[in-house]
Amino acid sequence: MTANALVLTLESTSALVLFALLVFWLIPNYRVDSFRQQVFAVRDDLFDYARSGKIDFGHPAYRLLRQSANGFLRYAHRLTFYRVVVTSVIWKTVGHTPELVWTKRWTDALASLDEQTRSDLLRFHDRLTTLIIKRLIFGSPFLIVLLLLSVIMLLCKAGITSLHDALKESARGAVASVVDTRLLEEDAAKTAA
Repeated sequence: MTANALVLTLESTSALVLFALLVFWLIPNYRVDSFRQQVFAVRDDLFDYARSGKIDFGHPAYRLLRQSANGFLRYAHRLTFYRVVVTSVIWKTVGHTPELVWTKRWTDALASLDEQTRSDLLRFHDRLTTLIIKRLIFGSPFLIVLLLLSVIMLLCKAGITSLHDALKESARGAVASVVDTRLLEEDAAKTAA
């Protein structure tokens, strides 16, 4: 082997090792940290909302939403498309879909609130759900392709009105075609408990 071939082999090998470190270690760790930071921001905004007196810290809706955020903070490293699909397949194979306890309690707690507070808490919940959907989609090449196809179909069907709305709706649809996000909230609530 000539010196040039040896140098080229060493350069190629070191570049591949660095690329593998970037793709399989640094980027996934960054994505988990970024997701957690965004969930912390939503949880902090929720705390500030309660501190301003718009909802009591002890109200079940506040506590449930905070529990959900805490669960996703702990569960972030396990919130991947692959794990969600495997879990869904196991539930379908065994014939056991978890009961939607958190969802029922959340719905009941929201019913006891005035319209403005209910709307505000639903916006916090929507922010969390959007973060979860982004985490799942942008961690999976399959879901990215599904999202792009869904956006194209939605834009063709409805006409180009808002690319942002089309992306958001398509993202929810892409994830919903694989798993019910309420099941993710149930799992997060169990993790936080």
